[in-house]
Amino acid sequence: MTTQLHNAMNVNYIYVGPKGTTRNLGIFTSKAFKKGDYIFTLDRRFTRTTPTRESIQITANEHVLDYFGGYMNHACFPNTTIERYEVIAAQDIEVTSELTFDYRTTEDKLASPFVCECCRKEIK
Repeated sequence: MTTQLHNAMNVNYIYVGPKGTTRNLGIFTSKAFKKGDYIFTLDRRFTRTTPTRESIQITANEHVLDYFGGYMNHACFPNTTIERYEVIAAQDIEVTSELTFDYRTTEDKLASPFVCECCRKEIK
């Protein structure tokens, strides 16, 4: 998938990159956003009825497989929220910031539970 698949006006400002010095990847922004700003829309063309490691749950039986969404990492204090299919700034976001959301706000049950780097609790 490429960025051309997205119909979001700000998708040109979103990119996948390495998270710090780890081998993990995340999505980052080359544009600043203010709290409440629209960032991008999750691509709804690829959905499933069950979760995957990279999907984002929208409804009880709809899990979106979005290219950028698949790289969005969890944070206990995230800088974005997911509202239906839209990614919205939950706080002011600076240029080069990683975009994160709290998986517990969208997922009923994770396909791949993990121990959170923020709080050291299992996110499931």
